[in-house]
Amino acid sequence: MVIYTVGLQTEDLDGEARSHLAKLAEATGGRAFVIHDASELVAVYSRIEAELRSQYLLAYAPDKPAPAGDKRFRRVSVSVDKRGASVRTIPGYTP
Repeated sequence: MVIYTVGLQTEDLDGEARSHLAKLAEATGGRAFVIHDASELVAVYSRIEAELRSQYLLAYAPDKPAPAGDKRFRRVSVSVDKRGASVRTIPGYTP
């Protein structure tokens, strides 16, 4: 599940809170947004909609299943060979 976070910049939204929002979004392949006014929500929602409409789903199945009890974290790396294209994905998974 991809999570997009939106924080309203106030005195209470400090660097630590912004960092938590960013980490949550990045861990799921989403993105964090910080706005200063509710009027910015339309633009943020438009960006999120555009991203969701241009997503691809990639699936991976290993040749051999993980040994029983092996719960080590596996890193994921995806790249594209197209000028101007970018990739955002989860950092990895645990079987």
